[in-house]
Amino acid sequence: TFYSTVSAVTSRAEADAAFLENEAAQRAMEGMEANVDTASAVLSDFREIRRDFSSDEFTEGIRNQLQGLEVEQDREFRGLSREQRRKVHLLAGELGMLSQSFS
Repeated sequence: TFYSTVSAVTSRAEADAAFLENEAAQRAMEGMEANVDTASAVLSDFREIRRDFSSDEFTEGIRNQLQGLEVEQDREFRGLSREQRRKVHLLAGELGMLSQSFS
């Protein structure tokens, strides 16, 4: 569902922030200057989440195509940008589908 997808993406953002914080701490211990701003990274992830879940013509078109698929039917989307592929993956997850990119 939509809420479980948002929850999963939020959990991923939190995990990424914890990873970045750990990396920064390790660099600091090694005498290197930590140049990773964890709060900034988290805000950036949340901006991406908001952008990913915004509804536009592309998003609605992909959602309609995915909803029209039969069980075990595949759909290939060619020539998509990185952002568009990300939206396809999020929409597929929202609809309980599996997705895979070959770039």
